[in-house]
Amino acid sequence: MPGTQIQLTEEQHRLLRVAAQRMGVSIEEMARRCVVRVIREESPQQRGPYARAADLVGTFEDPDGGAADLSERHDEYLDEAFRESRLPRHPRDLRPPDPHRPGS
Repeated sequence: MPGTQIQLTEEQHRLLRVAAQRMGVSIEEMARRCVVRVIREESPQQRGPYARAADLVGTFEDPDGGAADLSERHDEYLDEAFRESRLPRHPRDLRPPDPHRPGS
């Protein structure tokens, strides 16, 4: 196994040591597990849609200065956005009509 040396702060070393003790493994094994976990979680293919969406928060400027009441009126803003864009409001609206179901 290739060897690698890293320098940790005292706090990082303490956290690693405590985690290793809690898991019943060596500090070296705990460090290896941490490396693998971080690399997997940071991989674009492995990150979930919520994490990818969270990355977008705050990246676009609102020319109107932003909606200060977004947390309270989000449904109204979404309704307005869907009306303006004419996008379907629900994934089921993307399906073609079923000829065997009246009204679909």
